[in-house]
Amino acid sequence: MMFDTVKKLFRGSGKGLICAVITPIGPGHAGLYEECKASVDQAWHSNRGPFVGFRHVAVDDSTGKLGRSRARNIGIQRAAEFGADWLFFLDADDLMAQSAFADMGPYVVDFDAVWGLIVGQSPTASEPHLRVPQVITLGSFDELLLFDPFLTLQMGHFARASSAREVRFNEDMNVGEDFDYYLRMWESHRCAKVQKVFFINRHSRRSTGPKAATAEEWGAAVRSRLLEERRHHNLLAPSVRSIGLKNARVAELQDFCRQRELANSDNYVELSRQMPFRGHFDVTGYEGGSFVLYTNNDDRVCASLAWTGEYAPLSTALWQALAKPANIILDTGAGNGFFGLLAARAAASAHIHCFEPRAEHYARMCVNISLNGCKNIHPISAAAADVEGIVALEIYPGECVAGTGASSASRERQPLAGQAVNCMRIDAYVEHNQIEHVSLVKVNIEGSEHAAVTGMQQTIARCRPDLLIEVVGGQSQARLSALLRQHGYHFYAVYDSRQEIEATAELVAGGGNRDLNRLASVREAGAVAQLAKQAYGRPLNFG
Repeated sequence: MMFDTVKKLFRGSGKGLICAVITPIGPGHAGLYEECKASVDQAWHSNRGPFVGFRHVAVDDSTGKLGRSRARNIGIQRAAEFGADWLFFLDADDLMAQSAFADMGPYVVDFDAVWGLIVGQSPTASEPHLRVPQVITLGSFDELLLFDPFLTLQMGHFARASSAREVRFNEDMNVGEDFDYYLRMWESHRCAKVQKVFFINRHSRRSTGPKAATAEEWGAAVRSRLLEERRHHNLLAPSVRSIGLKNARVAELQDFCRQRELANSDNYVELSRQMPFRGHFDVTGYEGGSFVLYTNNDDRVCASLAWTGEYAPLSTALWQALAKPANIILDTGAGNGFFGLLAARAAASAHIHCFEPRAEHYARMCVNISLNGCKNIHPISAAAADVEGIVALEIYPGECVAGTGASSASRERQPLAGQAVNCMRIDAYVEHNQIEHVSLVKVNIEGSEHAAVTGMQQTIARCRPDLLIEVVGGQSQARLSALLRQHGYHFYAVYDSRQEIEATAELVAGGGNRDLNRLASVREAGAVAQLAKQAYGRPLNFG
C-alpha cells in the first residue's frame, strides 16, 4: 500500500522513484546476505538520492538449484509486481556503497542502466581497494567490446526496471550469464559506466552449488562471447576508429592514475601492457613548451610519463638547465629522441646531434623529430664508440622497446649480442663537421660508456663539456672515472627516485631503472647544487 501511494504522488514528476535491490542468496551465503542487507540499509539512511522508496528482494537459492540467472529473473518479476522503477543488482557476498543511491541521481533520466567503478575487498584487508587497471568510464557498446571483460563491468549496477524485464538473464547459461546480459543490455539500451562507486565486491566468497563456475571458466566463456560480438561488429582488426576509442579510455585511466598517484616505477610497465596506448602522446610540463612522441605501446619514456606523470624528473630538469646556454649538444644513444627534444625546447638556437645505432629506434627518433618540426636536431644513424666502421657490438634493449617489461637487471644480463652497427668516434665527427665547441653530451650506450668516452677524448680535453652518463652496473666505472678525472672532472650521482644528488669520488653504477644517471662535470659541487635546485624548482638533497 505504501508503494502504491508513493507512486500516485510522484507519478510523472521524475522526482519520486522506487528502487528494488535484487539479491540472489546462493549456497553458503545466508550469513553474508545479512551483511549485504545491512549495507543497503546504511546506504538508504545515508542519502536516498532520487528515490523515495526501496525494497529488498532476496531470492533464496540456498540449494543452488535455481542458478544466478533464474534467481535474478525471479527478482526482476517480483520487483515488477510492486511497481519498482529501478533495480539494483547486488550479490549476497557483496556490499552496497554508502553513497550509491545518491550517486545515481544524475543518471536516472538519460540512461537505462548504469555501472560504476570496480572496487574490491580481500578477506584479509580492512579497506576496499580500487581495481587498477580498469576502464574508468564507458559510453558506447563498441567501447565495451574492445576491452578485456575483467577491466570493464561487474554485477553491482542500476537498471531501469522496464529495461531489465526486456533483456532478462539467459537461464540456459550457468557461466558468463552476467556478461551476456551486459552485452545485450548495452546493445539495445542507453548504458554507461561512470566514475562512481556503487558496490564493493568481496573477494573469495563465491557461492558453490550445482550451477556454480570457477573464475577460469567464467573468463573462457566471456572472452569467447566477446570474440563473437567483435567479429559481428567488425572489431577484430584494428582500425583508426577502434584505436581512437581505446586510446581515449586508456588516456582517461592514465590521467586518473596520475591524479591519485596510483601508478609508480614498479607497476607502470605492467599497466601499459594491460592497457596499451598507441599513437601520439603529448609531453607537457617541461621548459620551452609541450611536444609530441609517437608510441606503439613500446616506449618506456611515454609509458612512464603517461602513467606516473614523470620520467627521470631530476635528470631531465638538470639536462634542460645544462642545455639552455649550450650551442652544440650531443646525444649519444638517443633512443626515441626524448632528450634531444628536451634540449631543443630548452635551447631553440642550439644544434643538437643525436646518435642512435639501432634501426628501429633511429626510425622512431626521426618520426618524433618530424612530428615536432625540429630543424635544429640532426639525427645520425651510428653508435658513439672508440672505433670507426661497421662493427658487431653487444647492444642492450633501450628505451623504445623496454615497454614490454624488461627490468634494468634483465637488460644487463640479456644483451642483443653481435649486432652489426655503424660505429663512429665523436672526435672524428666533431672534426669532420668543424664543430668548434661542444657544451653538453649525454651518454646512454647501455654498457659501452667507456668506449664512447674514449672516442671523444680530444673533444673532452678541448671543450670539457658537461656529461650526463647512464652508468649500467657491472661496467668499468673505475677506468671511465680515471679517464675523465685527468681532465678535471668531478662526479655526481643523480637519484631521480628520491630527488637527490650526491658528490662521489668516481662514477658509481646505477641501481634500478630510475637511478642510472650520473653527471660528470668540471663544475664544483656548490655550482652543481645551485644549478640542480634552480632546475628542479624546489629544494632537494645534495650530499
